[in-house]
Amino acid sequence: QEQKVDYLFESSLFVIGDSIQLIAQLIEPGRRERHIWVGNFLRDKREILTVQNEVAQSIANELNAKIGQEERQRLEKFPTLNLTAYDFYQKAREELWEYRLDKKKTDMLKSSEYHYRQALLFDPQYAEAYSGLANIYWEKNFIHSYLSNSFIDSSFFFANKALKLDDQLAEAYKVRGDYYMETGKPELAIQEFSQAIKINPNCWEAYAAMGFLYEFKDAVIALSN
Repeated sequence: QEQKVDYLFESSLFVIGDSIQLIAQLIEPGRRERHIWVGNFLRDKREILTVQNEVAQSIANELNAKIGQEERQRLEKFPTLNLTAYDFYQKAREELWEYRLDKKKTDMLKSSEYHYRQALLFDPQYAEAYSGLANIYWEKNFIHSYLSNSFIDSSFFFANKALKLDDQLAEAYKVRGDYYMETGKPELAIQEFSQAIKINPNCWEAYAAMGFLYEFKDAVIALSN
């Protein structure tokens, strides 16, 4: 019987002139933490996006993980090759979560939307930035008018736009699931949440939404989610 082990991943990034150095390690937690893998990557600044994939590939090889074709394609995929767009996206994502942790910080929501749109100015094909906008408009529903048609439709529009560019975005499927859940289409919502979990088994928001959907239908399924 296979034993499931959860590992800890730690990394440090240093900027050295026009270069970056990434030191990463994989640790098996316990009373005596054991280092499973350590990697040291020295690259040009412009390679910061590609080095992330190198790390993922190295760890998978170290653990002898079986990587299917779909997983390999996701590892080799770059959401954007434009570093400016990537910077704006990361800033927007950070601000969105800051707002979610404290809903009084509406200025963070506005700033997040601005930075997502800036990311799209530099890379109009940046699927994850469209997915971010879908989340922005969903959050706006709860500020201006609870689930008003204009905002909820905008959220659905941006989620679809994101998935048209990249059909492997768990976040976008989660937003579409929310849309179907709130428009009285639970079966479609379940399909979307299930797809989000299939793509990203760590998508806790999709599990939470599934639990909510099954709350009065099947307590066992609700609790398992």
